[in-house]
Amino acid sequence: MVEAKKLEEERDVAARRDPYFDYGEVLLQIAIVLASVAMLSGRKEAFYASAALALIGVILCANGYGLFVKLPGLE
Repeated sequence: MVEAKKLEEERDVAARRDPYFDYGEVLLQIAIVLASVAMLSGRKEAFYASAALALIGVILCANGYGLFVKLPGLE
């Protein structure tokens, strides 16, 4: 019974972390596409948008590991 409670707690923590990783991954993939567009077109706006999305994606992934900030809609 004790081990079952411990495993339930681990499951709950993993469920809290999952949305941060999901959204972080999506933003990082979009940032990669925008970086490719920026390289092909030479537009700085696409590069800056790519950098901004990559930064937000990294922050979300880091928050998924540490659960530092609770964001509304993600938990």
